[in-house]
Amino acid sequence: MNRVCRQLREWASLDDPRFHNLALGLNLSAVDFSSTEVADHVIAQISSAGVKPSAVMVEVTESAVMGNLEAARRELKKLDDFGCRLALDDFGTGYSSLAQLQRLRFDVLKIDRSFIASGNTTNESLTGAIVGIAQLLDMLVVAEGIETEEQLHWVSNLGCHFGQGYLLAQPMPAAEFNELIEQLEVETPVARTSA
Repeated sequence: MNRVCRQLREWASLDDPRFHNLALGLNLSAVDFSSTEVADHVIAQISSAGVKPSAVMVEVTESAVMGNLEAARRELKKLDDFGCRLALDDFGTGYSSLAQLQRLRFDVLKIDRSFIASGNTTNESLTGAIVGIAQLLDMLVVAEGIETEEQLHWVSNLGCHFGQGYLLAQPMPAAEFNELIEQLEVETPVARTSA
């Protein structure tokens, strides 16, 4: 969390507007949600660093949320009220219901890479349905695991707002990311880190 906040503060201080609206994804695990203070810790770190809460996108998996639903709902609500963005990661591999998806108020739905990689008709139909559900719930959609131009074209045609995968970029240190942004015409890329 400290590293996320330091990086966001560094980007905000650069004299280049392309770096001012960046968001970092912060992965929280089921273990993190076993603590009733995880949201308070995240909020304290963001406040102490003086970064915008909306610059932190808290990512949780379906299994992390559904494993302890009431605690997760309480902690996610604190983060949402504070202004952090919330993303449901690896969607489609867990067992969340549509009712829970609607009640938890995520901003972003990340479709698991297994749906993108397989290329079979059933997964293509399911992916289209997931995109449709996310759009009905006014959520942005990220397709994970994009490795080919064909996959990129396919998820773009489905209406996915963003993509993630080796075709687009591999994981890299912040200094290399800075160089990448300087070469691209990108308004608000989302970087990702684990915590």
